[in-house]
Amino acid sequence: MDVRIGDVYRDEYGPDKYDGVFVRWLFCFLTDHETVVTKAAASLRSGGKFIALDYFNYLAVDLEPPSDKFRNIFQNIYRSFIDAGGDLYVGGKLPSIMRRHGIVIDELVPICRAARPGSLVWEWVTRFQKTYLPGLIEGGYITQQQLDDFREEWKSREEDGVSFFFSPPMLGVVGTKS
Repeated sequence: MDVRIGDVYRDEYGPDKYDGVFVRWLFCFLTDHETVVTKAAASLRSGGKFIALDYFNYLAVDLEPPSDKFRNIFQNIYRSFIDAGGDLYVGGKLPSIMRRHGIVIDELVPICRAARPGSLVWEWVTRFQKTYLPGLIEGGYITQQQLDDFREEWKSREEDGVSFFFSPPMLGVVGTKS
């Protein structure tokens, strides 16, 4: 197995070289999806698989019972991605882009999770708020008070016994090079 890590815009992988390409949470960070799909499709042999997992309808994320503090934080996460050139709806765009580059779409797989406190998905949000959310303060998207309020609410939700988190939906796109 040949695993490649590199610059998706600059690196060349060679034509008809690979049996498969797999990318997860890549396109949401990119500004030029077309170039990356062009290179990936060209690197696949005929019959090779192209599998991409990425966000689709990111703002469908939610916390139940509803929370304005939670929605505010995630709306600002969304804004920060957009302002940086990212796209948190890109999963829905990938089938058309892939098709334009000779990839026949075999399957679309929705990926949505509902999580309760103590689950791995719930813990993902707990870790995410420690690593990503301070950058929202630095970027001027939220205040320290908003972050503190969110963390306080999140902690109380961990203890209330009824709350659950609905993760940002993703779409798995599975295709084959014709």
